[in-house]
Amino acid sequence: MNSLKKYSKLNLLFFCKIFFILSYLGFSFYCKQNIERNFNIIRDFKSELTNLLNQDEVQILFTSKIDESENNISNIVNLLILATMFFVAIINYINYLARKENKRLDLVEKNDSIDS
Repeated sequence: MNSLKKYSKLNLLFFCKIFFILSYLGFSFYCKQNIERNFNIIRDFKSELTNLLNQDEVQILFTSKIDESENNISNIVNLLILATMFFVAIINYINYLARKENKRLDLVEKNDSIDS
């Protein structure tokens, strides 16, 4: 517990890093589930489309649903790419702050040893 008091900023940065990693994993799992659901919708509609070759109105409806699901998948992939870039930037920033704090603590310890 003494290290929590002594290195409180480093501990806070560590917990922030863990929080962002877990958040990113949860978000990517959510995106994966959403993409799988849209792929299943596309598969179901395509199998129904092969059964209904003669009915043009139903084909148009199914084709629009397939296009909608494909657009949803594209949007989710784009969002996942942006989230990945954001995640990398945040983790790099946290690492930068941790290095900066380590340097500050090294200087403090060095000054304390010189004073002694």
